[in-house]
Amino acid sequence: MKQSALRRFERLYQNARYFGADRILRRYPGLAGDYVIPVGLAHGVDFGQIRPCQDVITVEPIHWAHSERIYRAALTMKATVKIPHAVLLSMAKKQPELGKGRLVVGPPPGPVNDHGLLDILGRNSAADTTILVKPKARFEHSLRFWEGKRFKAVTLADRGPPTYGRIVEIFSGYDEIVDCTFSSAVARRWA
Repeated sequence: MKQSALRRFERLYQNARYFGADRILRRYPGLAGDYVIPVGLAHGVDFGQIRPCQDVITVEPIHWAHSERIYRAALTMKATVKIPHAVLLSMAKKQPELGKGRLVVGPPPGPVNDHGLLDILGRNSAADTTILVKPKARFEHSLRFWEGKRFKAVTLADRGPPTYGRIVEIFSGYDEIVDCTFSSAVARRWA
């Protein structure tokens, strides 16, 4: 399809804008920043729990599959293309440098989850542990909770909207990443 025809529907193609996937996809092959990409991709961890696959029924005419299983499943519903996950594309052409310390990807923010994770970690682990607080409703309360317990806390939203590039940036600052909840952030790291 020609760009002129796709441009008419550009405002409908919101799916790939999630976490900046559209910018990453344009940058990798060197497409212009306003190039319309009518591609949809899954927003969470897709480990086969949704049939045929997660988020395949979106308005975008093409599904972005980052694994063979997702590709085969999505192909039964719509045109599908195999492209490495946006996290991997975001890491392309970068020399990885790992930092030091432990990053714990926290559960959804909130008092019950914060206290539960603190009970598991123990207060003595604050010196070498950073908590990644997900930018969900009222996440600022969780940031304050962790900082009040002398943990360092970070979020994907502390420098603007969350992006896959920000995931790569944060993860590369640590040599150990711990996930307690099968978070999509970590699953994307290994997608």
